[in-house]
Amino acid sequence: MAIDLLGQAKRIFDGDAVRGLGVALDEQPDRVEQALALGGPAILAGLANALADPREGGRVADAIRDEPRDEPGLGPVGDLIRGGSLDAIVGRGQALLRTILGDRLGRVMDLIADDSGARPASVATLMGVLAPVLAGLIREAVASRGLGLDALRDLLAGQRDAIARQAPGGLAEVLGLNGLADLGAARPAPAATAGERPAPAATA
Repeated sequence: MAIDLLGQAKRIFDGDAVRGLGVALDEQPDRVEQALALGGPAILAGLANALADPREGGRVADAIRDEPRDEPGLGPVGDLIRGGSLDAIVGRGQALLRTILGDRLGRVMDLIADDSGARPASVATLMGVLAPVLAGLIREAVASRGLGLDALRDLLAGQRDAIARQAPGGLAEVLGLNGLADLGAARPAPAATAGERPAPAATA
């Protein structure tokens, strides 16, 4: 059975969670829902793009693997908000987002804010909540294979069509791709310059 990471995330961020986040952020629930719907594919696209990079793939895989296992994001997200722990989760998620998207993060958030109508500050918080939840779903999906690069790349390749359908407009350009159909395509390792050792081959 095919794994649907975005569908799983949508079930976690149900109506109660969306309303709770709207109250916490003083944001309209429909805008919260739309920002979450766009943020999920944007994060997965950024992850697939980073994993395809021979220099960055291992570091990003490590970040997913090392995300704390006690992250409660797979429980009712509304309970996190009522429990007052939203800031801690957002801080953790923002660090993960910077690892995945690097200097593209701000531009990705701008796309989501423009398409959803949510304030940029709200989008930043929602993306920070989304990232640990998706990391937990990814770990669960590849648990039987381990969190090696091959397993992660295979999982994200299976999400490509859903990402392309649901991603915010302009995302491919921000990620430096001709189109989202190129998402996750392997890229050759850059040639070593004089005095530089070639990067070691990634292992699964």
